[in-house]
Amino acid sequence: MVNLGELLTRWTNGIYEARRHRVRHVAADRYSIPFFLDPNVDALVEVLPVCVSAARPQSYAPVTAGVYLTQRFNETFSYRK
Repeated sequence: MVNLGELLTRWTNGIYEARRHRVRHVAADRYSIPFFLDPNVDALVEVLPVCVSAARPQSYAPVTAGVYLTQRFNETFSYRK
């Protein structure tokens, strides 16, 4: 299983959607190898042209990865400036 992040949702104009992470208890042993990867803070995250069409107009404005991740952390953890 691959849990896609929200930036990939933005890059693909919603074609690939991030899902809420859920864990449930199971009786069998489970193994997990988490790997987290974010772009450089100054990387521009904008919808890929191949993911835009008349049927699927652009849904996300361009944003740098650093600005976007800071916004998400602030929303998630209720930080105030």
